[in-house]
Amino acid sequence: MRSVFSFLLSLSWLAYFSLLALFVVGSLLANPELKLFGRFQTFITQSGSMVPTIQVGDLIFVDITKDKEPTSGQIVTFKDAEGQTVTHRVIKTFPKDGQVFFTTKGDNNNAPDPEPLTKEQIIGFYKARLPFFVYFLVYLRKPAGLLLLILVPIALTAFGELLKPIASRSLKSKVQPDSSPKTEVEARTLSRKIDRPQDKPKIVIEDI
Repeated sequence: MRSVFSFLLSLSWLAYFSLLALFVVGSLLANPELKLFGRFQTFITQSGSMVPTIQVGDLIFVDITKDKEPTSGQIVTFKDAEGQTVTHRVIKTFPKDGQVFFTTKGDNNNAPDPEPLTKEQIIGFYKARLPFFVYFLVYLRKPAGLLLLILVPIALTAFGELLKPIASRSLKSKVQPDSSPKTEVEARTLSRKIDRPQDKPKIVIEDI
């Protein structure tokens, strides 16, 4: 029983520290100015234009190295004519006035984006996502989430203190062996030894 409680306690602490690590790392990743390894930039999806490929609230990783031009089918993150950051799929490339332009469209949109892109507008290429990341981060930043981060270690510490007496009793029972008879035969043998009168000392008189 003690080992089960200890295992559950250790597992609970591991889950808590994992949650805390996700909160800290998530807060860092949510910073759009952060560049990972000098190559990747993170963005939080705020619209459903790329559903089901990218969901609302996903944290996406964008490769910002511009060593090649995008091709049809690739997902790119770019600045539109209004300065908004958008992540859509390239559906067409075409030359115009000696320059290459790119037509983009959201997978969930009915029509392409109104303005074609130039290479200079493209921030980078979509590479990966963390699903529903923003909901997790927003919840932990709410009072209920912060309270959870505070109360969980208190509860685990209290549970550990309650477990100590159980562990102590279990240890004592292992140290002190049980001397009571284990079987009916041992009990009868022990009873006979107790009931049997002790032998009287014999007095030997030798003739002189």
